[in-house]
Amino acid sequence: MLELSEIFTLFFITLGPLKTIGAFVQQTRGAAPGFCRTVALRATAIATIITVVIAIVGINILGKWGVSTPAVGIAGGIILFNLALSAVNQSFPPKPKSTDSKSISPPSLDIAIFPLAIPTIVTAPGIAAIVAIVALAQDEGQPGLAAIIGLLLVIMVLNLIFMLLARQIFKVLPPPVLQIIGWVFAVLQSALAVQFIINSLRAIGALPKITSNV
Repeated sequence: MLELSEIFTLFFITLGPLKTIGAFVQQTRGAAPGFCRTVALRATAIATIITVVIAIVGINILGKWGVSTPAVGIAGGIILFNLALSAVNQSFPPKPKSTDSKSISPPSLDIAIFPLAIPTIVTAPGIAAIVAIVALAQDEGQPGLAAIIGLLLVIMVLNLIFMLLARQIFKVLPPPVLQIIGWVFAVLQSALAVQFIINSLRAIGALPKITSNV
């Protein structure tokens, strides 16, 4: 059974602010504060709509295709594990060199859609995580759809807060510190991804059920 804390961890890594804040600062470099706020609000709104729609209709689409819950769990676990390995091995982007803001062309509001909402906030592994968790939620005793959507909304609010306070956060938590935090969550995600696969294999009788000692 997946706990809400485990689901939150998965969403935080795949859809959360640790990967968003750096891209936001880079994309809005040299822009006015009002423009940055507008971009942050639009990107968050678009990402929220996309994730909630996926949570509501994604599992129904897979059901029409005849994709079973264990298949979704195994596929989601593989994708999430691959992302975790990439996060562990990936170095944090270097801080952009200081540049005269007058020499930087003002960005377009279109960056709120691409690349911020997609694929920075709503990632392919994030979509896989949503669908896999909603699929597992169909089983008795699992967190319901309302709880999952609630966690998605919490993650989107965190994305918005981190973008609005991005430059202040960088002053308190420099990139190396954010990198360490990301590594820790990536290790946790890799374990949860493997558990996804184990649970799915047990569901089809490929593995015996073993009580966790953790």
